[in-house]
Amino acid sequence: MANYPLLFGFRDVVQGNGFIARVAVEGRALLQVDDEPPEEVWIEGVKPGGFAASGHGPAQALEAFRQSYLSILFDIASDAADFEVFRHGVEEFFHDTNEPASRDWEAEVRLH
Repeated sequence: MANYPLLFGFRDVVQGNGFIARVAVEGRALLQVDDEPPEEVWIEGVKPGGFAASGHGPAQALEAFRQSYLSILFDIASDAADFEVFRHGVEEFFHDTNEPASRDWEAEVRLH
């Protein structure tokens, strides 16, 4: 299995209970490519962590990763009673680190 460290940035507008928020994130992810056919590509969130997605090829995996991220944002917004609750939930999500993936990410950065 080949691993590649990624940096990503997403900008989105999210609507919740009585608020609209512009959300920007810059994060780290680890792209993993299976060596055996069919070539499955996984992207795992490092920071923010706690989510991953896969696809047949990097483009499809990245789109699935983005949709997984958006799903989390929309879930936080729909559960939030107001903007402050939403802000707290998003900050908590953004500060979550997947420690095992973070160690792998750092190792891959040193290799590449």
